[in-house]
Amino acid sequence: RIIEQIITPVVLVLLVLVVYVMNVPGVRAAKDIIEAFRATTPEAMLDTFDRALSHGSFGNQEIREQMTRKAQEVIFNKDIPQATKDAVMRRVEEELIKQIEEKPNDARSHVFIASFYRSLGTPESLEKAAHELERARALSPRKQQIIFEQGLTYLQKGTNAQTIGNTLEAQKEFETARTYFKEAFELDTTYMEARSYYAMSNVALGDVSAVDTLITTDA
Repeated sequence: RIIEQIITPVVLVLLVLVVYVMNVPGVRAAKDIIEAFRATTPEAMLDTFDRALSHGSFGNQEIREQMTRKAQEVIFNKDIPQATKDAVMRRVEEELIKQIEEKPNDARSHVFIASFYRSLGTPESLEKAAHELERARALSPRKQQIIFEQGLTYLQKGTNAQTIGNTLEAQKEFETARTYFKEAFELDTTYMEARSYYAMSNVALGDVSAVDTLITTDA
């Protein structure tokens, strides 16, 4: 009788609460994400993503990543004013930093913000990307994807230096990129993506003989 009159109702109430907390905020956030992708202005897009984050669901990391991808469309749209782009960049950066603060030991969070910084391509953003990737490596030292990102960051820094005619700086950055790609390749020499990146870094340095060796297979 005690079970029927007291315990069972309490358990049912708790079960309903758990179902609500686990599912309803997530469903609402998912609807907001869809609306954000349909938004016709950058301001509306950001407002809708903010609403998605306000539900307090367990998917905030995914929401922030989707927000970043959508924001990059704005940032690289030549028809959008620079002031609007700057506002979007700042807003996205705030959320990605918040993600790191919430999960400081999650290498993925550091890699994602580094990828965002790298996509911007400025000297300042590339320095930030390199810093975040160092933090990610400290958490996951042998993760090839992180090492690839490090190599790509320095390859991009070298290309920037080359564009402005700073040959010595470009050479130094390309050498650093090759060091990372070589490290990733040596972790698994059968991985074709690692082989391709390593070959690419040698192309940047004009080392054709190394490229020939890397692209030659037994097949």
